[in-house]
Amino acid sequence: MSEMNLCRRNLLKAGAAAAAGIMASAAANAGIPAAKVEKYDEEYDVVIIGSGFAGMACALKAGRAGKKVLMLEKMPVVGGNSAICGGNVACPVNPVQKAQGIKDSRELFIADCLKDGLGLNHVELLSKIVDRCNDTIKFVEDCGAEFVPNHMLFEGGHSVPRSYEIKAGTGSGYIHPMYDQIKKLSNVTVKTRAKFDDFIMDGDAVVGVTYREGYRFNAKLQSDDLENKTGKTKTVPVSYTHLTLPTKRTPRTSSAPRPVCSSSLSASVLLRSSSAGCSSSPTPTRVKRALAFP
Repeated sequence: MSEMNLCRRNLLKAGAAAAAGIMASAAANAGIPAAKVEKYDEEYDVVIIGSGFAGMACALKAGRAGKKVLMLEKMPVVGGNSAICGGNVACPVNPVQKAQGIKDSRELFIADCLKDGLGLNHVELLSKIVDRCNDTIKFVEDCGAEFVPNHMLFEGGHSVPRSYEIKAGTGSGYIHPMYDQIKKLSNVTVKTRAKFDDFIMDGDAVVGVTYREGYRFNAKLQSDDLENKTGKTKTVPVSYTHLTLPTKRTPRTSSAPRPVCSSSLSASVLLRSSSAGCSSSPTPTRVKRALAFP
């Protein structure tokens, strides 16, 4: 077979795989109708998909509020990409800046982000970072995270030094201390090798999830998501949630809460789980049960 035919065949295979991925994604987004679920295997107040920064923070907040929590992680260890990222955190208008005479402001931080982000940023979330970043630093320090003392990094895209440097050198400096705190909570269950498969839907509302327990990632497959069928399917209800899956992107100017917890390294992300029902209040009242998807 000629080299040209081989290239053509590979291109067609890649195109078919991409098309299959798009179709599978569309099917997954449709969810499973709740009426078709015959039984549920287990029940929790809060289900968290992923064990990165946002997932860990949500599990801690909900667990400390007395909720029965399930956190699902598809890999054999917790942390995901959060555990191996650089780990430095931008926090405008912080006490280290003040002690060192570094002048910063909400407006300057937002302007830097908009410039570096080509104006595509969610400005209301940038403001949330300014409002909550110092709370977040205290939150992770209380868990046991350690930063290089009296030091601010001057990182790319920022016009002044405003980033805390984690001593561990990676995001593991947050993940390990937070996970140690989670392990002290008997009402929080963490399952590794547990892969989220789909949402259970009642109209536009998420009322549960399905996942596979005992899943094992297979790097040899062309598409692990499409081809890997390992694990036993479990079904978990999440009742009375205020979350819905949007059919189109929420405009950046909207103040409506988003149904996902971002895993961005922005300083506020660790406490943004409140937007997914994990209230920072000791007695959350907005929602009886919640689903978080970091």
